[in-house]
Amino acid sequence: MKKIIFIIAILLIQSGFLFSQSNNVKFANSIISAFNSSNTETIVNNAQDRFVLKIFSEGARVNKAQARVILKDFFKENKVRNYKPEINELSGGITIIDGKVHSGNKNMRIQITQEKDNKRIIITEIIISNE
Repeated sequence: MKKIIFIIAILLIQSGFLFSQSNNVKFANSIISAFNSSNTETIVNNAQDRFVLKIFSEGARVNKAQARVILKDFFKENKVRNYKPEINELSGGITIIDGKVHSGNKNMRIQITQEKDNKRIIITEIIISNE
């Protein structure tokens, strides 16, 4: 009887782990979609109150209002389309979204770090660099 309870407990723990992984990927896909459609609001609304935003070597820890302005300016000059990054789930609820994209005559790399914070997934860092 104890073995059966132990096996059931292990299965429940594993299914909970798989569910949380799919939430990370689902969140990551919504952020990727926001980048492809230049949706600043979705990006900023899903970010930490203050997070690292670095675009082409200029960056700082910014608040949401600052990030909104910076990202709108970025998207005016750079149309992001077909951003299809890799999604890498790490331990501790951290997920890295990392991939290359071509915009106009620029090749860029966009790297986004997301973390779980009190059961909510949030963006903690966005780095956009020239390739």
